[in-house]
Amino acid sequence: MGDTRHTQRAELVAHRLRERMWEICEAFPYDAPNCYWLESDCGDSYCREHAIEARAEEFGFGPLLRDPDWYRRNEMDDAFFEGISAGRDGESDNCETCSTCGKTLSYVLTDYGARSELDHFLEHPPAVLSGEISYEMNRASLNIWSGSTRRQLLDTARMVNAAWRISAPARARIEGE
Repeated sequence: MGDTRHTQRAELVAHRLRERMWEICEAFPYDAPNCYWLESDCGDSYCREHAIEARAEEFGFGPLLRDPDWYRRNEMDDAFFEGISAGRDGESDNCETCSTCGKTLSYVLTDYGARSELDHFLEHPPAVLSGEISYEMNRASLNIWSGSTRRQLLDTARMVNAAWRISAPARARIEGE
């Protein structure tokens, strides 16, 4: 009986936190670009522009003058672009950012990564929100579910509620439109 009540409460808390997080993300939108890697590289992540630049360095080229559509590529273009891999929402232990420009890229956190990001936001709460910060907080909060530990639910609630308070003026502006 007690276990069922805990599960029901946990589901309700998780649902409400997701709703709040979506409203925060609506007030501070961020469209994370895909994450790119070089197949010859040892793990750096890039936005598309900087993946192409890094690949051009490998080839000994200067900056590329064009980024042709896949159906307009010749054999040299194919060889060049085959060394660049891309993904959306790849699983990661931390926030994925471009190694060159620092832009936040598309990712999904592992359980370990979600705990690390959650700890980061609890130790260093943002004073202001931006699209990238709301995206990172959303990624950290995606790992809550009815089987989450009480600590994980409470810590996620603390993070989301702090962002909720900061986002109040922006959310009110959206509701007034």
